[in-house]
Amino acid sequence: PGLGTGVTPLTDRPMSFDAASLERAFAQQFVERRQLLKELRQYDDEKLLSLYEERKFLERRCNELHALHNGAVEGVCKLLKSRQGLLETAESNQEKLLGEIDGLEAKIAELQQQVADEKQQCHDAEQANEALQRKLEAVRPESHDKRTQEDATKDVPELKHKLDGVADEAEEATPEATDMAEPHKGTADQTPTSGEDIVELTKRLKM
Repeated sequence: PGLGTGVTPLTDRPMSFDAASLERAFAQQFVERRQLLKELRQYDDEKLLSLYEERKFLERRCNELHALHNGAVEGVCKLLKSRQGLLETAESNQEKLLGEIDGLEAKIAELQQQVADEKQQCHDAEQANEALQRKLEAVRPESHDKRTQEDATKDVPELKHKLDGVADEAEEATPEATDMAEPHKGTADQTPTSGEDIVELTKRLKM
């Protein structure tokens, strides 16, 4: 076959033993085959160049994908580490909060106990106050009478002085007034001995 070159194969040519014709025929076939090899080599070079470019592209793409993969793996590792750190921080904060909650609950219980103790103390104080009020109410009349008698006893000298002054004025005024004042003077000279007498004398002077 002439591989599409249009050259008639040697088997299809008429048999001839002409050396020159054979030489030309071999030379022509050699040229044709050389051209064919050249075309094949050029085709192979182009294909090899195309394959080399494709290989370079695929290699570059593989490197990019490898870098992306490494970045993704590194990012995932960082995320996992960050998540682990967040979990540890959250657990630590939770423990602190639980400890604070326990402390607050203990403080609340203590305050509640203090409030209960204060209420009990207030109740006891109210009961003691009521008992004192009852005692004061029971003692008040006696103390009032004693205080009245003591005050009246303290006023005796002043009352005597006033009665003496009234008697002197009556003596200077008229004999009748002197006669009337003498009983009062005698009464003033007599010191009252009881609280009731002193109270009665005080009322008379005020009148």
